[in-house]
Amino acid sequence: MNITSVSDLSISDESLIIENLCLTLTNEQLAFEKKLLENENLRLQHLLSDKELEMEMLREQIDELDGENQDLHMEVNELQEEIADLTETVNDLLED
Repeated sequence: MNITSVSDLSISDESLIIENLCLTLTNEQLAFEKKLLENENLRLQHLLSDKELEMEMLREQIDELDGENQDLHMEVNELQEEIADLTETVNDLLED
């Protein structure tokens, strides 16, 4: 087919051209949306990475607090033993 002007186009040729233009626009829109989704995915990956780091820091803090808590429990136990010893001593002195 030799087309030299618009008047040489048939209705079906015009339809095909319009359909081709529509498909081209659709492809460009899909490419743009894909790029938006890729950017959003990167943003979410960075956010996830930040949250994972934050969680690791919180785990470390929990471990530190747990260690401090255990130390305090040991101190409380020691103080309770001292109180028991002192109570026993006071009772012995009161009996004498």
